[in-house]
Amino acid sequence: MPAKKGRRVSWLSKFMIFLNILMVLALFCSYGARYIDPRMCWPLALAGLAYPIILIINLFFVVLWLVRWKKYIFLSLISILIGWAELMTIFPIHFSDPQLPAEETIKMMTYNTHGFNYPKTDKVVTQNRALDFIRKEKPGILCFQEFKPRGEYTIKTLGDTLGLSYSYQKNYLEYKDKEVVYGMAIYSKYPILQTGFLKDDRNRVFAIWTDIASGKDTLRIYNCHLVSVRFGTGDYSFYEDLKNQSTEKIDYKGGIFKIVKKLKRAFISRSGQTDRLVTSIGQSPHPVLLGGDLNDSPFSYSYHHLSGKLKDSYREAGKGWSGNTFAGQLPSYRIDYLMFSKKMRAGNYQKYQIDYSDHYPISILITKR
Repeated sequence: MPAKKGRRVSWLSKFMIFLNILMVLALFCSYGARYIDPRMCWPLALAGLAYPIILIINLFFVVLWLVRWKKYIFLSLISILIGWAELMTIFPIHFSDPQLPAEETIKMMTYNTHGFNYPKTDKVVTQNRALDFIRKEKPGILCFQEFKPRGEYTIKTLGDTLGLSYSYQKNYLEYKDKEVVYGMAIYSKYPILQTGFLKDDRNRVFAIWTDIASGKDTLRIYNCHLVSVRFGTGDYSFYEDLKNQSTEKIDYKGGIFKIVKKLKRAFISRSGQTDRLVTSIGQSPHPVLLGGDLNDSPFSYSYHHLSGKLKDSYREAGKGWSGNTFAGQLPSYRIDYLMFSKKMRAGNYQKYQIDYSDHYPISILITKR
């Protein structure tokens, strides 16, 4: 009997080692998602999306082998440390706040407003509450995505009420009715000198930019909104059924296939948009500030290539765990970003957990020196 018990323990250990090796391989696949273009190998992007879950499982193995005092602890421990850069995108470590010269500091905010239509209540009331919040925060530069003025507001009067007299707005699509407004906007208290925009292969505007005069400096401001997954009611219902374990209602094959198909399409589309955006940033004659909704996690090709050109404000000035910036139904990540040129400095990263949209606004203080 003792011999049989010993064999059972031995096979259990071997099985756990096998699982550990699988999770280490999955972890390296999630690292690869940052470097491999989804147009070349889109399934790797799924591994990037699953990075937080894969990380937690590997941390479990570290604790398991530590408790059992086994050398296998190094399998996951070394693998996690190799991905230190990925870890810092979700839990940055800073021992002191950057000291920025107040007279040279710009406060920048980005906010996906969901058309002031979330939750499904009075759009004008939601808009006015959001505007009251922004007025109190007093950003000098404001980037809106999914922007649509409600009630009596126009693009100009909305800016005036925020104390941001200069603006540039562009619809996602060129409508026949030129008065239709649904797209992105940049508001600024600094004079706008020049404007432009970027389109993708579907002829959809996914980024706009303005050059602003801030003191003696000229800065280029990008506002971007990369393509979303476009989950529909059926996808959310499938997710709710999974959460509630309503097994009699679930079409696993059909539901998962639909979601993966939409994720694949979005990964590939964002890849092309990112390349165009990175090229444009590289051609900018001025230091760059970027705000927007990437619809992608920090473990993605889009984030990696943008952060190769620009610094991520959360990583540079965030504190501890800030969590997601998307407040919708599905599990989400930090998908809204503020980035800036590498010679600039940032401080006081803020995420505002207000419920006037399915996204949370974020802000940062930035100085060129």
